Amino acid sequence: MRTAIIELLAVSVWLMCSSWAVLSAEAADTARHEIVLADMSRCKPAAALTDLNKKHHWRLVSYTTVATKFNGIMICAGQASEAPPVVLPLDVKGWYSVYVGYWNPIWAYDSGTAIRLKLTGEPSFMPIVDPDQGTGYTGTRLTEAFWKDSDLTGRDLVIGQREKKAFVAYIRLVPLSDEQVRDIKADRQRKSTRFIVAANDGDLSGRKMTTREDIVELVERYRHSDVAKLIWNVAYGDMTNYPSKVGYLLSTGEDGVGNHAEEMGIDNLKALLSKGIVPAQVALEHAHSLGMKFDIYFRMAIQGSTPPFQLHPKSFVRRHPEFRIVSKNGVAVSKASYAFPQTRQFMLSLIREATERFDVDGVQLCFIRGPEYIGYEQPVVDDFKKKYGEDPRSVAEDDPRLLELRAGYVTELVRGVRRLIDEISSNKGKKIELDAIVYWSIPLNLAWNMDVETWIKENLLDSVTGASGKLYDLAKAHGCKRYWGLGGRSPENYIRKSLAAMRNEADGLFVWDMDDQQDHLLDWQIIRRAGHRKQLEAWEKRLPELPQAWTTTLQLLTVGGVDVTQTTTNPNGRILWLYSGG
Repeated sequence: MRTAIIELLAVSVWLMCSSWAVLSAEAADTARHEIVLADMSRCKPAAALTDLNKKHHWRLVSYTTVATKFNGIMICAGQASEAPPVVLPLDVKGWYSVYVGYWNPIWAYDSGTAIRLKLTGEPSFMPIVDPDQGTGYTGTRLTEAFWKDSDLTGRDLVIGQREKKAFVAYIRLVPLSDEQVRDIKADRQRKSTRFIVAANDGDLSGRKMTTREDIVELVERYRHSDVAKLIWNVAYGDMTNYPSKVGYLLSTGEDGVGNHAEEMGIDNLKALLSKGIVPAQVALEHAHSLGMKFDIYFRMAIQGSTPPFQLHPKSFVRRHPEFRIVSKNGVAVSKASYAFPQTRQFMLSLIREATERFDVDGVQLCFIRGPEYIGYEQPVVDDFKKKYGEDPRSVAEDDPRLLELRAGYVTELVRGVRRLIDEISSNKGKKIELDAIVYWSIPLNLAWNMDVETWIKENLLDSVTGASGKLYDLAKAHGCKRYWGLGGRSPENYIRKSLAAMRNEADGLFVWDMDDQQDHLLDWQIIRRAGHRKQLEAWEKRLPELPQAWTTTLQLLTVGGVDVTQTTTNPNGRILWLYSGG
């Protein structure tokens, strides 16, 4: 079957041609030739297009290239343009590979590019995102990126903007043979390559998301990919991102105090909930429609806050200061302790509420954000004295007896979650799996109050994420699924870690903050195929070449009649004419 890397490398051959044959869509439809749509002034409605910079419009800008003397008209929307979606007629029939040629120039500390794309009739956009390229006036090359393979019969291309600039120069359509289409369809039906577990922190920060389609867009990316499961965070300790009777809502929290991304997340959640849209529910429904599993996860640290933040009136720590962690010197910490049965019961109530509310396939307990969970609270002091006849405050922090005692309280919590999940599974008539995301080694977990070894031996977990070495082998011996943690973000690391997970018989590769990584061009070209072992092994052999292989570029000669070749430092180190910034 034709691989993604072959698809993208094939573009290089095309760019070497002396000229581009820009065919009419009607003629190409009959001959099934490659089509380059470079006149973006054909987009509709015409009222959304202008020859000048204008809010809520796309500007039409002519361009030429150096090597091929290719001419075209691009549509451009600056970061603050707020341009509306427009439709580019395709007028073709049959299956094609769709490539997008875009421009991502950087000047005056401008943002990167984010282009929203979808075919008419599709549920949401699937964007192409390219980050900043630095400062100054740089980036005078068009970039071409593979977007998707699809049957384009009766469909047009919808182009939108997503809070960054979007300059679309051309669309290239490469016809697919009947054999290629059969291979693509067969590959999309193959479940054995579904290897990726995608985690989304559920905070909706970073960009504006106020509609159901915005949430669907986060999940739609996984269609026809190797993502098998989406894990969505629903609770940050006692703070939730859904209307809760147990915890308190994120949108009623630290308004006006956090950073811009956090405030945007709060505003997004407010806007969605005001329309009756619960993000987790929308994500769940779309994930299930794509044949994926959907789990929810909970950050297990029940934290308070320190100034300039303030405790929310409904926070557990504010309502129950008596259940806080106490440091060795007797001073209370703004964080709840699981040494108290009341704290454990509170978390169980929150997990029950969300697990019963959402039609989930699993629950993950996230223990690696915000440990530790036990200090020197009165139950700890009393139990240690009773068992060992000593005051725990007089022994070393890493005294094995103290580590074991502290971890025992957290183990009681995990036992309670196991019983709870089994009960809800029985009531719903479906198996709900329990996972814990932990640190890699037995000693490190114990240092943070987690006796993962006991959890596995007592069969409290159906799977464990992040374990390695002896802990990983122990999970295998007890029939506990093992999910390999990714760690590090680069095309090379995705390939190495995916293959390492497969070679160590992992049940999947866990990718944290997938929503941040999935839009990035280079990352997604690998992640979407990360369960295809033979393809990964082929890429592994040519790792130094990969960043250049995913996209191709074409040097611009003019944009809007202006020479843009004189914009960078020449070989002698002298800055040329156009840019004079600081």
